Amino acid sequence: MKLRFIKKAPGRPEYQVGKIYDFDGPVAKTYADKYIEREWAVEVGKKQAAATVENADVGGQAKQASDDDAGDQTVDRSNIEIPDNWNELPASDLRTLADSLSDTPTRNKAEAIAAIETELARRAADAQ
Repeated sequence: MKLRFIKKAPGRPEYQVGKIYDFDGPVAKTYADKYIEREWAVEVGKKQAAATVENADVGGQAKQASDDDAGDQTVDRSNIEIPDNWNELPASDLRTLADSLSDTPTRNKAEAIAAIETELARRAADAQ
């Protein structure tokens, strides 16, 4: 089972918002079910999981993306929590958050801020 985290999981800093992680085996499935139940993560469909491609990011962690699930990301993005104090986050956290909200990876803090502001404007327009 593959999960995409849509909210920060308290006490689990290894899981980053917007990234996809494997949960295989009975114990892992139990954890995955809890993360879904607590609305921290959503299951990535089998078609999406098969199309997942791993790329190494700057920090050396695996960054996973799927071209096949682009249509589903609008729905997922609406569920991604943007903290009230997002503009006080460190640049690396801003970029991680922005990358989870955008189709285009951000290259710097300014692009991250623009991506987050764009998503906030989209949400405000949808609310009206």
